[in-house]
Amino acid sequence: MDYRTKVCDRQEEIAHLCAYFRGPRMTTRPDYSPSMLRLFLRARALHAAAQTREPARRAMAAKRFRDETRRTAKVTVAEFDFAWMGRLLRPEPRARLWAVLGHHPCDFGIVLTHGGQTP
Repeated sequence: MDYRTKVCDRQEEIAHLCAYFRGPRMTTRPDYSPSMLRLFLRARALHAAAQTREPARRAMAAKRFRDETRRTAKVTVAEFDFAWMGRLLRPEPRARLWAVLGHHPCDFGIVLTHGGQTP
């Protein structure tokens, strides 16, 4: 046996052991649920507030982020408030908000439904 054969055999053995301990392979699917949208909106608002140097202006920066995101997505105030609370079930405004956040559901072949998603 030459060196290459030993290395290939060892790599196959390692791959087999990793597959055994990992279990069946599962592909990850992004979660575009209303609660995940809530999490992303709040995280982005906190990030916008954290970039402000003065602590007194952080609340204003978060509010400005909310207003700009709502206007850019072209959703109503009520729809954005529902999204902020994690209760926006309608797929059209959810898809627009996800697109503004830079995560397009159609990139992964996901179609948003009323309150959920289909692969």
